[in-house]
Amino acid sequence: MAFTILHCRVIRVPFESTCAPSVFLCVYKSMERIYFLALMLSLVTANSVAYRRPPEITNFLQKDLVNPEDVEFKGFKLPCGAAGTNISWTWKHNDTEITSFRRSPHYSLNGDGTLTGKYLSSQHSGTYQCIVKDKDTKIEVFSRKLKVAITAPGDFIDRERKSVKVDLGKPFRFQCPKHAAGFGSSYAWVKPSNIHLSRNERRGISPDGTLLIAYLTQKDMDEINYDGVRCRIRAGNTYEDSGKLFLVKNNPQQTDPGTPVALSWASKPAVDELAIEGRRKILYCFVNGRPTPEITWKKNGTRIVHGQNSYEIPRHYFGHRLVITNVNRESHQDVYTCEANNSRDNDNPMVHSINLEVKVKPAFVTKPRNQTVLEKGTTTFYCNAKGRPPPNITWVKDGVTVGLGSTLRFETTWRKQSGRYWCHAKNGLNYVINASAFLNVLYVPSPPVNVTITHCNDWRVELHWIPSPSTAAPITYYLIEQASSEDPVRFGLLYKVSIPDTTSKTFNVCKDSFPRFRIRAVNNVGKSLPSSPVNTTCQGTETDFGASQPEVTKTLIYQKAWFLTILVLVAFVVLISALAMFFISYYKGRGKKYEVGKRERERGYNDQAKQSEENIEEEEISNLVGNAEKSDTTGGNILHDTCLLQYHLADDNDGEDLVFDVAPRGNRKYGKKKPFYPTQKSTLDAMKAELSENAPSVACRKVSSASGGMLGAQQPGQLMIRFDTNATCKNDIL
Repeated sequence: MAFTILHCRVIRVPFESTCAPSVFLCVYKSMERIYFLALMLSLVTANSVAYRRPPEITNFLQKDLVNPEDVEFKGFKLPCGAAGTNISWTWKHNDTEITSFRRSPHYSLNGDGTLTGKYLSSQHSGTYQCIVKDKDTKIEVFSRKLKVAITAPGDFIDRERKSVKVDLGKPFRFQCPKHAAGFGSSYAWVKPSNIHLSRNERRGISPDGTLLIAYLTQKDMDEINYDGVRCRIRAGNTYEDSGKLFLVKNNPQQTDPGTPVALSWASKPAVDELAIEGRRKILYCFVNGRPTPEITWKKNGTRIVHGQNSYEIPRHYFGHRLVITNVNRESHQDVYTCEANNSRDNDNPMVHSINLEVKVKPAFVTKPRNQTVLEKGTTTFYCNAKGRPPPNITWVKDGVTVGLGSTLRFETTWRKQSGRYWCHAKNGLNYVINASAFLNVLYVPSPPVNVTITHCNDWRVELHWIPSPSTAAPITYYLIEQASSEDPVRFGLLYKVSIPDTTSKTFNVCKDSFPRFRIRAVNNVGKSLPSSPVNTTCQGTETDFGASQPEVTKTLIYQKAWFLTILVLVAFVVLISALAMFFISYYKGRGKKYEVGKRERERGYNDQAKQSEENIEEEEISNLVGNAEKSDTTGGNILHDTCLLQYHLADDNDGEDLVFDVAPRGNRKYGKKKPFYPTQKSTLDAMKAELSENAPSVACRKVSSASGGMLGAQQPGQLMIRFDTNATCKNDIL
C-alpha cells in the first residue's frame, strides 16, 4: 500500500494581525487531503466489492466412493475447486467440521481446497461436505454430501489366545474373533510365517471369516496346533491379525472313530439375496457331512457351467463359491439352488433355494441445465433418472433441501435464489448420483451510495458517488438527474455518464439556484432506483433543468469575455514583437556602421582618397561595359550600388561559357531594353522581379573572395545578381 505524506505550508502572521493563526490553515489543508484519500480508498473498495464474483464450487466429485477399489491404501484426495474473490474452504465429516488441520495426523487442506486423507481407518468412512465462503460478503456455498467408504480392515476388539475343545470326527466351526466393521475386507486363516491354512474338500472359510471343517481329523489338529493359527482381515494393502487359536481334545486319548456324519448346513446364503446391476455378486454354501459332500449350483433347475454367462465357480474353493462377475438384471435375476449330496445320501440331496433380486442403480435420463432469467421471471429445472426401484429426486442448494421430484419450478425468481442447484437421485441402494446446474438471476443494480458534492465554487460542482456492492450484471452507464426548480419532487435527466468505471462528474449549476441531484446505475437489465438526493448551495450559469448538455456551456457574456481576453493577449504579443524587431534593426545598423568606419580607419582612408578611388573605379567599369557591348553574343547588365552583376556570355567558338563579374556604381542604361534605375531603398526581390522579364533565370549569391580571371575584383561579403542566358537567347537582356 502506498502512503502519502501530507505537506503543510505554515504562513507566518504578525501577532497584531486579525487573520486566523497559521495552524488552522495547516489543519485545513491536512484534513482536505485526508478526505480525498479516504474518498479514493472508498471508491476502490466499493468497486472491488461491486464487481466481485460470488463464490461457486466448480470441481467436485459426482460419484460416491463406495466401491472397495475406490479408496485404497488408506488414503484419498477429495477436490473442491471453487471460483470467487477472497474465498476460504471448510470441510465437514459426518456433519462435524474438521478444524485441526495442522495437528491432525489424518487430514490436510491444500491451497486449492482439496482435502487429503492419510492413515485412515474404517472410522473415517461416512459423508464429506465442502463449504466455500467469501470472507468479505460472508456468502457461503455448499457441496453435496459425498459418501466415502474407506477400504480398511476393522481393528480386532479381542486379541486374546483361544483354546477350543473338540472331538475328532465331528464338524468344526469357529468364528473370526470380534472386530470392528471394516470395508472391502477379505478373510483368511494363517499359520506362522504367514502360511495360509489351505482350503480343501473338508475345509473352508465363509465370507464372514468363519473357519469351517466338515469333520475334524487328527491331521487338522496337528496342523492347527503346530504354533496356532490366526484370523487375518485384509483390506487394500493392510491387514489385522487376531490372537492365536489352538484345539484341545475333550478326551486326550480320543481317536478318530471314522463314523459317517449326516449332512447339515454350515453356511448358506439368505433366502432372498440382493444384487446390483454392474457389480459382482458372491453366493457361498458349505455343508457338513461324512463322506465329504459335493456342491452343485443351479439356476431355475439348470446346472450352472463355470465360465458361461458371467458365472465362475473357482476350483480352489472346491465348489463352495459361486461368483457372478457382472450382474445383469435381465440375465441373472432368477431362483438359484445350492445342492449338496454324498455317496451316502445320493438319492436325498440337500437343497437350498435363493431368490436373487437384481436392482439397478440410478442413471440420469435428463440432467438440469444452466438457466439465466430476469428477476421476477419464471423458470424450471428438469432432472429425471431411471433405476430399479425408481429413484427419488431431491433438489439441494447450499446443503439445504429446496425441492423434491423431477422438476424444480421458480414461479417468481429473486436475486437471492442465484446459485448452484444439485439434483440427487437415490433409490435405496445406498448409491446416489448427482448433477448440478447454475441459476443466474439478472437484476437491475442497486443505486449508488455515498453521493457527495466536493470542490463547490461559484460556477462548478464536482459530484462523487460509490457503486453499491452487488452481484448483478455489470453496470453499463450512470444517469445524473436534477430536481426541477418548479416541482422539487420531479427529477429530470441532466447527464449520461457512459464510462461505467467513472465515479465522479464535474459540471456547472444554474445561476441563483440551489439544485438537488441524484444518480441511477444502469445495466443490461434496467436502471436502478435513484440514490438519495444531495443538495448544493453553489450558484453559477448552468442551463435550465433537465437539459442534456455538454460539460461546460458558455453563455454570450462568457464567450465575449474569452474573446476580449484572447484579443488583448494577441495585441500584446504583436506589440512586443514589433518593439523587439525595431531594437534589433536599430542596433544592427549601428553595429554595421561601426564596423565599416573601423575598417576605413584601419586602412587610413580619408574622404579625398575615397573620392579618388571611386573615380578610378568608375572609369574602369565604363571600359568594361564598353568592351562587353562590342561582343557578338548578346548580353547586358544593370548597375546597382549594393549588388554586383554577374555578366554571363556564351562563347560560340569553343562552346564554353564566360562569366564576368561587373561592379557597377551609379545609375546607367546599357543594352537595348528599357533602363532599370535602382535606388538605395530597392530590395533584392524587386531587382529579381525586374530582371525576370529580361533573363531566363536570376539568382543572388555572396562573393566569398576575389575571383581570379574575372573582370573586377570584389570585396568579400558583397551580394551579386546573376542572370544566365544561353546561346539561343538573342537581344533580350538590358
